Amino acid sequence: MKQTQNDTHPLESLLQQDCPNGVEFKELREFLQYKQPTKHIAKDTSCCDEYEMPV
Repeated sequence: MKQTQNDTHPLESLLQQDCPNGVEFKELREFLQYKQPTKHIAKDTSCCDEYEMPV
């Protein structure tokens, strides 16, 4: 999103307009769930520790 002329981000303007008392913080895991629909299909089960997320 682009900044507005008064240097306020449009999302900030909407929050001030529609949520003057602020918004409640929630972690995504509080309302989202993910279940793997099928078994993982992988030819190789070894992991690479070179990166933060081993794949």
